[in-house]
Amino acid sequence: MVFLFMMRERLEKVEKGKSGGSIEEEETNTRPIIKAGNVFVDNLKQAIDLDAVVKATLKDSNKLMTGTFSTVYKAMMPSGLIILVKKLKCMDRTVTHHSNKMIRELERLSSLKHDNLMQPVGFVIYKDVALLLHHYMPNGTLAQLLHKSSHETEYKPDWPPRLSIAIGVAEGLAFLHHSAVIHLDISSANVMLDSNFKPLLGEIEISKLLHPSRGIASISAVTGSFGYIPPVDEGLGEDVDLVRWVHSAPTRGDTPEQILDARLSTVSFTWRREMLAALKVA
Repeated sequence: MVFLFMMRERLEKVEKGKSGGSIEEEETNTRPIIKAGNVFVDNLKQAIDLDAVVKATLKDSNKLMTGTFSTVYKAMMPSGLIILVKKLKCMDRTVTHHSNKMIRELERLSSLKHDNLMQPVGFVIYKDVALLLHHYMPNGTLAQLLHKSSHETEYKPDWPPRLSIAIGVAEGLAFLHHSAVIHLDISSANVMLDSNFKPLLGEIEISKLLHPSRGIASISAVTGSFGYIPPVDEGLGEDVDLVRWVHSAPTRGDTPEQILDARLSTVSFTWRREMLAALKVA
C-alpha cells in the first residue's frame, strides 16, 4: 500500500515536471537567439541585459515612436536601468552576415565624444534584426516639445531655450562634419532632449549603416557616407523640404517675418533680431 502511494506521488511529480518543462521549453523555443551583442560603456555592462533588450522590442506597448529608418522602444532592464532601443527597419541580410564591419562602425561612433551627440552604447543582432542601444532621454524629442507647447492653452514664449537647442544641434553637426560623418536624417524628431533639455543629435549611425534612398540597412553604406538629404519639419508635412520651403518664401510673397513664429517674434525686438539672425545663418 505504501509502495503504491509512493509510486503515485512520484508519477504526479513527473507529470508536473513535464507540464512545467513544456511551458519553459516553449518560451525558450520562441525566444530569438542572439547572434552578436555588446555594451561599449564599461559601467553599463552589468546593468544592461541583452535578452531583456530583445524582449522589450517584441512588445508594442514599449514602442515610443517610428522614424524614417528605425522604430524606437523603451526598455526596462532587470537592474532598473531604462534605455532606448532603436530597431533598424527592413534589415538587409548582408548586414548581419558581415556584422564585424557593422560592429567596427558602431564602436567608432561610440568613441565620438561631444556634448550634443547621442552615441550608441551597445548593439544586439538576432536573425536579420539589428538593435542599437542608447541612453534614455526623459524629455523626448524636440518635435514633441515644439508641438506640445504649440497646443497648450496658455502658450509660454520660449525663444531662449529654442535658440540654445538650435546652437547645440549646430555644434553637434559641426563636430560630425569635422569627424567625416554626414548626418542623413536631420529633423526635430531626431533631436533628443535630456533631463536639462540639452539637445543631443540622434541617428548619427544612419550614414554608416543604412541605404538612405531605400530606407533599409545595407552593408554597402559602411564604406562611405551618402549625399545630401534635406531636413523636414513635421508641422509642414512629411514630404516638405524645409530648406526649399524657406528659400521659396519670396516666390510665395512671404517676408522673413512671416517665416518666423509670430508668437515669439512679436514678444520683443531683441527676440525678433535674434530670430532673423538665426534664420540668416540657417
